[in-house]
Amino acid sequence: MKKKLENFWFYHKTHCILGLLALLVLGDFAWQKLHQPTPDYRAALLAGGYASEQTCARLEEALGQLWAGPQGPARVEVAFYPYDGDAAGAADPSAFMAGGVQLAADLQNGLSACYFTASPALLEQAGLALQGRVGEASPLWPIEELRGLAVFSTPQNAPLARTALGL
Repeated sequence: MKKKLENFWFYHKTHCILGLLALLVLGDFAWQKLHQPTPDYRAALLAGGYASEQTCARLEEALGQLWAGPQGPARVEVAFYPYDGDAAGAADPSAFMAGGVQLAADLQNGLSACYFTASPALLEQAGLALQGRVGEASPLWPIEELRGLAVFSTPQNAPLARTALGL
């Protein structure tokens, strides 16, 4: 028995090292998942083309200030869906279809507090309520890409959407 233990490292060092590496990778993955910040709210931006990351970041910042709580600004995540319901006018058909699937999952699971879109008919068919449009009185007016967009929400999220519109 003593002889077997003396030779264990010689015969099994590769297995031990690979096992430790796998354990480190799994531990790092678990650490990242457990310490990943989750947003307080989500919003969705629907457009036929593309929205810049800067537009989404400015919208996240503005909504975070508008939806602030006692702890300070809210963490808001803006999901961009390159989907407007017009397949014929889609610049990238793959992105269009992926956006449609992501939007369907968002709507089915109620992930977003409000939806910004230039195609109101699409969200009306989904059963969401129109809360208004981003106009000059809205705190979101300085973000040019949002001007004139319709804002939809579910009835329970209507106060958040109306706050975003400055109502």
